[in-house]
Parts: sequence; structure tokens; C-alpha cells
Amino acid sequence: MDNDSDVSERPIHTWNKVVWNWNTSLQLVLAIIGIMGNALVIAVYVRRKEMRNKTGTFILHLAIADLMTSVAIIPLPTIVDVGTGYIGTIYCKVIHTNVVLWISIVASVFLLTTLSGERFLAVAYPLKYRIVFTQKRTYYVISGVWFVAVLLNTNSFYLGVNDNGICRIRYLEQSFQIVQGAGIFLIEFAIPLIIMISANIATAQELKSQAKNLLARNESRDGPAFSLLRTRKKVIEMLAIVVISFTLCWTPDQVCYFLYNIGALPTNFLYGHVYRTLVLLAFCNSCGNPFIYASKNKKFRTGFQAMLPSFRSNKVGPVLPTSSRQSARENQVYSTQLQNGPGHSCIPPR
Repeated sequence: MDNDSDVSERPIHTWNKVVWNWNTSLQLVLAIIGIMGNALVIAVYVRRKEMRNKTGTFILHLAIADLMTSVAIIPLPTIVDVGTGYIGTIYCKVIHTNVVLWISIVASVFLLTTLSGERFLAVAYPLKYRIVFTQKRTYYVISGVWFVAVLLNTNSFYLGVNDNGICRIRYLEQSFQIVQGAGIFLIEFAIPLIIMISANIATAQELKSQAKNLLARNESRDGPAFSLLRTRKKVIEMLAIVVISFTLCWTPDQVCYFLYNIGALPTNFLYGHVYRTLVLLAFCNSCGNPFIYASKNKKFRTGFQAMLPSFRSNKVGPVLPTSSRQSARENQVYSTQLQNGPGHSCIPPR
């Protein structure tokens, strides 16, 4: 008996297992490190009230974005035959395109950019900073960053299609591919990077200028003014290292993806060993930030020591009681089936 409804809603039955090679193995290791590290950053923020300032709130959401990225890069089996129903369509538009991964990455870039600007305003224009960056407005800014990150990735919902049970990516005109590739490179990488670097350089210069002015007024180096400068300097140093890490990890991937979009690299480049290595280098940024926080920020370091038993047992000096601790791109123009190549194990879709 011919049943059209059974055909249109045929069950998902064909899976591709993860091929465990150097790429997927390293990807899993990075995912585990990123999940554990960023979850620890989030836990420190939640448990320690002194972390709940405006800068800490930005770092919290940066850790959330990096945690999402780490979860999204876990190598998982992929489905070849997703069926022709709405569940299969959702799979093709959300899972096959890796849209959640790229939303979290874009949010991370914009959060780091905004944090760099926030620190510059706090140092150079403290009075304006208190007016502009109230705690409430900080949440508005962060919410806006997440909204823009989602908005910039809505094209994935159009590009991912269910072709009779097989997930594919729509073809785009070559001219539109070039324009879109240039837009992605500028909006999601080049412009934010220029802002980050410029803001951090300007902030460092402003701190140096303020220190000279204090010395000219014979201010004591042990006084509150110098103490505030030293605290701000440590935060800026930490942020500068985060920006440098971001630059080193993401520049090769972004430049190659841009060259691919303008036709300077072949269509199979995204699935070669070179690009997969660059993608893994980019993911190192998400799992590396917690180590930067721990090494350059005493509050985070103390929070980590208070939460990890191994750190507490090795720490010199008395251990605070619990109460004290709590209070103190598969590419968009390349159409392919979801097989052993593109998918969770190599991440190219954008």
C-alpha cells in the first residue's frame, strides 16, 4: 500500500560515524578544555560578588560565548538522511550550517571589541563612563551584541536546505559571494580588530600619561591614585593579551576564508588539511582565555583556587572557609551532502 505520508515523513536512518583522526581528536581535546575552563570562569563570577562589576559582566558573557563555541565543536556523528519533514529541515538549517557555532564566535568578537572600548572610556573619560556605562546600560549593550550576532548569521537559515532528505547549501552567484565574503571579513574581523588594537594602545598611553601627571604633582606611589592606576593597568594588560591571542588565532583563518570567497583559493580548500588546521588554531582562542584570566587577574586566580580542591591543597598559607570564599563555514557557495567530510568533525560551514 502506497502511503505518501510515510514517504514524506520517513524516519532518519542513515548516520555517519565520527572518523577519529588527528583533526577530530584534537578538536575533542580543545572542546573539553574550553568547556571546563569557561564553565569555571562562569562559576567564579556567580559565586564571587566582587566579580560582578561591569567589566566582569563583559567577561562573563565572553566566557558564555566561548563555552558555546567549545560545546559546538565537539565531534558528533552526522545524519545523511534527515527525512523530508520539518525536523529534517530544522536540522539542515541549524545543525548542518553550524549556525550556533558562528553566532557564538561573532558574539565573542563583538564582546571583546566592546570591552576594549569600555576600558578606554573608563580610563580616559571616567566621568562620562559613569554616565554611559551604568550596570543597566551594560546589560543593554551586551544584549545588543548578542542580537547583532544572531542577525548577522540569519543567512544560514536561508542557505541551509533540505533536498529530499539530504542537507545541502544553496549556490550563490559569484558576485554576491565576493561581496558577502568581503562583508564578513570587514564586519566580523578586520574592523573589530582595528578597534581593539587602537583602543588598547590608546588606553595604555592614557594610563602612562596619568602616571606622569601624578608624579608631577608629587603624588605618593603608595597613595590611592597610583593604586587605582595599577589596578587599571593590570586589567588592560589582561585584555591586551586576550586581544593578542585573538589576533594570532583568528587571523590565518579569516584571511584564508576571505581569499576563498574572492576566488583566490580553490573550492576544495575548505576541506583540506591546511584549512582544518587553521580552524583548530582559531578554536584555541576559546579554550585559552580562561588561562589568561587566571594568570593575569588576581580575583579570577583566587576564585579558581577557592573552587578547585587540588589548587586549595597546594596553596601556600591557610585556606579560606567556604563562607569567606563566597563573600570575599561548509562554505555558503559549495553544495555537498552531509557525509564524512563537512560537518561537526571539520566545521567549515558559516
